[in-house]
Amino acid sequence: MNKILIIEDELVIREELTILLKNAGYLAETVLDFDDCISEVETYNPDLILLDINLPGQDGFRLCSSIRSFSSVPIIFITGRDTPFDELQALTLGG
Repeated sequence: MNKILIIEDELVIREELTILLKNAGYLAETVLDFDDCISEVETYNPDLILLDINLPGQDGFRLCSSIRSFSSVPIIFITGRDTPFDELQALTLGG
């Protein structure tokens, strides 16, 4: 069964994604401690990460770069931001 890690700080979005993914047969885990996302990624070892850009402490772009330093896990950015620069930066960083 595929494991998906959700890194999203908005409670409603995080809960809805978790419910939808579990109902579709995935193992969905969420990050609640945004100061320690890297260790949660290493511990959970997901098959996919759903990553918000606007997070407390550090943004999703910086977190994506940190994850890319040790993992090639697919990362999909989930965000309300829609500028071409955001899209380019997400793709450039490996999302």
